[in-house]
Amino acid sequence: MLGASAFTLQVIAILAANTAHVLAAAATLIRLLALRVVSVAPIRKTLTVRRVGDDVEMPTSVLTLSAGSYGLWFGDRFQHQALIGPVAASDERRALAEC
Repeated sequence: MLGASAFTLQVIAILAANTAHVLAAAATLIRLLALRVVSVAPIRKTLTVRRVGDDVEMPTSVLTLSAGSYGLWFGDRFQHQALIGPVAASDERRALAEC
């Protein structure tokens, strides 16, 4: 039969091992969730746009008809960005956004 102090040490060891397992599982879950939130790949699609007067003409799609302003990346390795306004007019082929 184990003494009281040996039994207490055994209980502490079991609790410490269980705590380590729970913490490891929690850390793994937090890491997976953080990577999912932080490393979301942006939706990028190459579009051919052209200037029409003071507006920018883009092909009509779900992305180009969404509400809000647009950011266009261009240049070598997409180092430059131009912000254009919301869609001013559209038809089945093209959307015109304000500059």
